[in-house]
Amino acid sequence: MLRARPLLLAAFPVFCASAALAQTVDPSVTNDLTLQLMTTGLNSPTSAQFLPDGRLLIFQKGGQILVTDGTVGATATQIGSITVPTNSERGLLNMAVDPMFTTTNRVYIYYSAGNSQSVGYVTINGNTVSAPTPLLTGLSGANNHDGGGLTFGPDGLLYISVGDTGCNCNCSPGNADNYYGTCLTRLHGKVLRIDRDGNIPATNPLVGVNEVASCGAQQNCNTPPDISMGAPPRTEIYNWGFRNPWRISFDEQSGYLWIGDVGEITFEEINISTGPAQHFGWPYREGDQGDPLNTCEMITPTAPGDCKDPAAFFGHNNGAVSITGGVFSNHCSWPAALSGLYWYADYGETRVWTLEPNATRDGVVGQRASKVRSAGGIVHFFNGPDGAVYFVSLSSGQIWKMTPTNPINCGGADAGPDDAGLPEDTGVANDTGVANDTGVAVDAGTDSGVIRDSGVANDSGVVADSGTPADTGTTGPTPEEEDSGCGCTAHHPGQTGFGTLFGAIVVFAFLRRRR
Repeated sequence: MLRARPLLLAAFPVFCASAALAQTVDPSVTNDLTLQLMTTGLNSPTSAQFLPDGRLLIFQKGGQILVTDGTVGATATQIGSITVPTNSERGLLNMAVDPMFTTTNRVYIYYSAGNSQSVGYVTINGNTVSAPTPLLTGLSGANNHDGGGLTFGPDGLLYISVGDTGCNCNCSPGNADNYYGTCLTRLHGKVLRIDRDGNIPATNPLVGVNEVASCGAQQNCNTPPDISMGAPPRTEIYNWGFRNPWRISFDEQSGYLWIGDVGEITFEEINISTGPAQHFGWPYREGDQGDPLNTCEMITPTAPGDCKDPAAFFGHNNGAVSITGGVFSNHCSWPAALSGLYWYADYGETRVWTLEPNATRDGVVGQRASKVRSAGGIVHFFNGPDGAVYFVSLSSGQIWKMTPTNPINCGGADAGPDDAGLPEDTGVANDTGVANDTGVAVDAGTDSGVIRDSGVANDSGVVADSGTPADTGTTGPTPEEEDSGCGCTAHHPGQTGFGTLFGAIVVFAFLRRRR
């Protein structure tokens, strides 16, 4: 995504490395937020999640799969690997732990294969990792705008965010020319939805639709779509109109999907999907600018309504280059001042920011607020079984943990029905806004094979226990873009302490490349 300086990139391999920054809590929350170094010494880590047994599972861009014992300062041990190409933004990009992991041992993966990206799963039994079982292939392109979002929703289905394959033009909003995101015959520039075995849910918005806006058989991303509606759709599609949606997560308080979409040269976006068949504007709009809002309905009339503008967006004036969508601090341990916030970052801004959702949690109020400084190269956020918010830095090879300095005791019982004598939902903000587990076997023990209300696969990204068996069908909330948030080119050796002048030069080249 970033525009490369070809001569510099041709002369030097980009290592996606930098000196390990001294992450510090922002002065505004010095007394409220605690920051700890969880794991270090990693080689271009792209994502991490906790397993039900408490271990921390870590993916590296080069295909390596590692674990720690899940404690602060633990050393990572490699337990397997997947062969992936690693040029530009490609590699082993993301994971989603199966909500039924204790039964299936599945971890779903987003990875590069051949000249495209794939989604599938591996099984992890102890320290043994299987070969991938592919479920979706042929996603996105060979080099950049690869997407890479994976998360389970409140419906128990797997949501996947896919990039638009590139075709940068350095264009202002409304002048971009990559139309894949709006062509409903292609999976590029979309959020997809499938079940755990790769089947297409009958409730997907294009199931039963015979003809849609098409890009035809041509392979040029800058050919406008044929709006004559002459071709059948790809029914995996859930939402469309994205450039490079890198990280996605569900807000368990609302059930809405929050999407970090990397922009062209003007804006980075946080989009909120409140349901299926929504067009998020690309390539016709970026931020709140570009073509008229009704352009989207004219191009893809199967999604009636205007282009859906982002809930929040920010420009590139302060060093922003590629947004990393985040997760929520909805765990009951977070005090009111930090509770319910959306935590996210930008690969180049070296900050962790928060946004405050509005009352209906389909938008935001106020401005973003800085929480952590000197935190560069962030490519992934995730929640832990302790309610903490974690982030992964590809450039420093580190994983960091954020917790409230004065956490709230989560031991109190729910108001209302008393969970039939079962343990009282400790670890979740008491089934926020939902009738207390009425009609379900409330969080009995392990929640269908996941740590109870841990924020990993329980009440994480779902409207808490809303009429379904307790916490089934959800994983914890969610490299960055341009270059997929991890868009590094060529070799990727270990990063920690790479603070020489050469390191600074290649990092600058990497940031230039990522758009």
